[in-house]
Amino acid sequence: MSKQTINIAYTVDDKYVDIMGVSIYSLKKNRSKNFIYDIYVLYKDGTISEENKKRVLSLSEKDFNIHFVDVSKYLKMLEGKLKTRDYYSITTYYRLFIPLIFPDINKMLYLDSDTLILGDVSQLYNTELGENYLAGATDEAILAIPIFQKYVEEVVGVDKYQDYFNAGVILMNIKKFREDKLFDKFVDLNDKYYFIVAQDQDLLNVLCRNKVHYFDHSWNKNPTEITKPSSLNLIHYHLTMKPWHYDGIMYSDDFWSYANETDFYDNILKEKQNFSEEDKKKDEATTPLLFEKAQKEIDNINNYKRKFLIK
Repeated sequence: MSKQTINIAYTVDDKYVDIMGVSIYSLKKNRSKNFIYDIYVLYKDGTISEENKKRVLSLSEKDFNIHFVDVSKYLKMLEGKLKTRDYYSITTYYRLFIPLIFPDINKMLYLDSDTLILGDVSQLYNTELGENYLAGATDEAILAIPIFQKYVEEVVGVDKYQDYFNAGVILMNIKKFREDKLFDKFVDLNDKYYFIVAQDQDLLNVLCRNKVHYFDHSWNKNPTEITKPSSLNLIHYHLTMKPWHYDGIMYSDDFWSYANETDFYDNILKEKQNFSEEDKKKDEATTPLLFEKAQKEIDNINNYKRKFLIK
């Protein structure tokens, strides 16, 4: 009997390759050997060195295959249309191309590079999606911050703020994405409206509204006390909560324990040592800036919900 294949996608550039390397290593270490794993690393030509590719590919072994996939030709389809700012880079949009890049694959687990996998991802991958576009977890920042709750209900248009998912760990029903032409809908929506707070995550929440299966936070746990799942399968070092930048981050021991077992450790340690006071000030400004942007959109008489959802 042949083994089932677990399909997983990351997006990366040279800036994040070491962090992603630790994530892939942790995934490999905690996987079930009853499956084949195909790991697809999406990148743009010229943004990751051949040396860094080799370092990541060295994690490959029997039934654990790593493939680098150049998305340059897909990016050209949207040249000049993808907006970035602050801590968002163009790589965050690559996941939206997954249904186009993999026409013969029906399901894909997408993972942000700043994740650490402590559980067996085959359990998450085998979640039954039915007619849903994807499975995800409620964004923990939304659960904690009233202005974000107001923003996602009054601007993005989710019915309840608890329905707004974080797009850093999503199980995608890419067969359903293709059938319902979600990429075309994304292009159309991206042309119509610019979400200034969470960009492609807001877009995904609009496109997948009422078509989401929710899994618990054990599979997408931020380093905070906001939720307390009974088990811990995946840590997501979201936004500025990076143990490779700061001491005292929750679950930092887990990260460094895995990093220390890899060839990526020395580079990550250097990154932490070189993280400057100026970098820290930039991080400190992130949350107030997001509050400001969220309030601006709430007050905007032509925000997305008012313009397109309220008749």
